[in-house]
Amino acid sequence: MRLKKHAHQVREEKPGFVWHTMGKDVSLSEWIIHAVSLIERDNYYAFEDRTYSQIVVNIAIQRRHAYYLSKILLFIAMIVIMSWCVFFFDQSDVGSRIGVVVTLFLAEVAFNFVLSSSLPKISYNTSLDQYLIVSYIYIFSSLVECVVVFVMQKYMTDPNPAAYVDWACILFFFTSYAIYNFAFLTSAFVR
Repeated sequence: MRLKKHAHQVREEKPGFVWHTMGKDVSLSEWIIHAVSLIERDNYYAFEDRTYSQIVVNIAIQRRHAYYLSKILLFIAMIVIMSWCVFFFDQSDVGSRIGVVVTLFLAEVAFNFVLSSSLPKISYNTSLDQYLIVSYIYIFSSLVECVVVFVMQKYMTDPNPAAYVDWACILFFFTSYAIYNFAFLTSAFVR
């Protein structure tokens, strides 16, 4: 097989030789290129009784994660944390509490639609999809807590248990979400 490396130089390489295919000056904005190799080999196909030449391109790349941390995960986390502000509202003002939570849930859904338009359509859940699902669960849990506190406040003679539920949820949501984010980011960086 004959390959032209430059217009004035011709090299002959045997099948199986790994060629240098991409210079260091080539860059991709979303990816870090670790290695690129090109292997040419002959494959024999018995059903045709013929040999065909095959070129295999291997590209070892790593996605740059800073964009996803600063532009996506940070905003999702902010929406989730904002949904917890309702725990500081008056327990009897269920309309305001539910209104804030539903608005933030819809903001999360809208953000998800915008995000989905820029990512490839695949049939399985990615780590980002799992993160979004967990954020939906936290926001929905805030909504459930608002209803529970309202019912407790309305039907119990002592309003203190409703206030205790608010404080318990603040502590539980914050602690569990912090642990989840730590575990998520740790596993993402390890992978």
